[in-house]
Amino acid sequence: MTTVLILALFTLCTPAPAFAESSANKGSVRISSYIAMRADKATSELKAHSLKWKFSKHVATKSKWWVTKQSPRAGSLVKRGTTIKLTVSKTAPLSDAQRITTAEKLVVAELPDAPVWVGLTTEGVVVSRTEVCVDRTFGPTGGVDGTGGNAGYVVVRFPSKKLGDPQDGICADYAPTPVTPAAKVDVPTSVMNDPGLLVSTDFGSKWPLTVPYVVAHCKNITAGGQRLQVVTVTTPDGTIYSANGTAKAHTSYPTLTPIWAPDPKVDGLKIDISPVIDAGLALCP
Repeated sequence: MTTVLILALFTLCTPAPAFAESSANKGSVRISSYIAMRADKATSELKAHSLKWKFSKHVATKSKWWVTKQSPRAGSLVKRGTTIKLTVSKTAPLSDAQRITTAEKLVVAELPDAPVWVGLTTEGVVVSRTEVCVDRTFGPTGGVDGTGGNAGYVVVRFPSKKLGDPQDGICADYAPTPVTPAAKVDVPTSVMNDPGLLVSTDFGSKWPLTVPYVVAHCKNITAGGQRLQVVTVTTPDGTIYSANGTAKAHTSYPTLTPIWAPDPKVDGLKIDISPVIDAGLALCP
């Protein structure tokens, strides 16, 4: 009986692994966030789970670089052996104290110059490696009724330093939105590790195409004495489309119009295609 109790307590106290393995597919893993993590630590985790990686720049000493972006995004379910793209920088991420100070300054700087905000004070608290929550308190004579008090809170995301919308209440009320597992996109093994592979689930609502994935290509050409870059994309059915203006002008491939998704927020417009073009341009040597 004692042995069973000890084993039960051990099971309850054992922390969950950084990667949650899919129960439906033992050959897959759900990746976590590496943003603000040192590159050597990030790659150690990846290696431990049979995943590969590709840096955005040449990295000689991984301990001197930090991850600023990743693709696929945290929460994505991928097959073992998949290559995770890591954008890296030699600029070390801010310390917790620095992030709090930065977040507080950003929140104050965002406020309009109005009597209601005179005397406002802020107090930040670290939520995670990527979020700092800032409580706002009106000055003694501030606020709508001039009696001061709570002014809600704002969440600041790092490393982008992007401010969320002001919320009522205090930071203690804030619950980070859990990572929602992205819907699985079946990608053929023939293109799984292609550096130009772009999958819809990595872009979320910013994915501008109606197909689940494309493979981008970039080619340098010379025209009119100028060095130009031609970006094309190949869809799952093998169709090749011109992605940028140069490709439209210097190839016979059709435009992206047939697979360019409409913007659900603005009638008559399309979703911004620049993320696909930028990813393609990054492939040119």
